[in-house]
Amino acid sequence: MPSGSGPEAASEAIRELDLLLTGGRLSHASRAIIEEAFVIQANDSSRTMRDARNAAVELMASSPEFNTLGGAHKPMPKAAETADVDDSEVADEYHAIVYIYLSGGVDSYNMLVPHSECSGTDMYQQYVDVRSDVALPKSQLLELDVPAGTQVCDKFGLHHRLPVVKQLYDEGEAAFVANIGPMVEPTSREQWDAGQVQLPPQLYSHNL
Repeated sequence: MPSGSGPEAASEAIRELDLLLTGGRLSHASRAIIEEAFVIQANDSSRTMRDARNAAVELMASSPEFNTLGGAHKPMPKAAETADVDDSEVADEYHAIVYIYLSGGVDSYNMLVPHSECSGTDMYQQYVDVRSDVALPKSQLLELDVPAGTQVCDKFGLHHRLPVVKQLYDEGEAAFVANIGPMVEPTSREQWDAGQVQLPPQLYSHNL
C-alpha cells in the first residue's frame, strides 16, 4: 500500500484493493465513498495509516462489487401507463426492496432452503450434506410453492420463525431476491425506470 494521506494516496490504495478484491469492477460511486473514508481516517491525528487502510478494506468488503459477480443489468422497460388509474391501484402497484441489517448477521442459507420437487438433483439432500449439523429438518421449514419451472425446485422451505414473511409471500406481497449485494445509492422507482442510478451487479428488474 502507498504512503501518504492525500487524495492521490487514497486513489492508489483503493486502486490496489479494487484489483485484489473486486477484479477491477469497483464502481465510481463505491470508489468515491471508500476514498473519502480513507482520506478522513488518514488525516485524523488520532488515527494511523493502518486505520485508514482497515477502513477502506471494511468498506470494500461491504460493496456490491465485492459481494456479487458479473456486471449490472439494465432495468427492463417500464410497462405502459394508462391515464385512467385511481389512487388505490397506484398504491397496490408500489413495490420496494427492503434491506434488514441484523446485529450479528443472519444465516441466509437457513432462511430459504430448497425443499422438494427439484429437477435432476435432490437439492434438499445437497443442502443437508453441505450444512451438516446446522441443517434444518423439513419438519421445521414453512413450505413455499414456487411457479413451476422458474427455479431449480418447485417448493422451497422458509425458516419456521418467519411465518409473517410466508404470509406475505403467499399473498403475493413479498419476493426473495438472492445474491445482489447492498444498494449502491438511494434509488426511487422513477430513477430505476429511467436508468438514472447505478444498480448492484446481478440485480435486474422483472416487473417489480
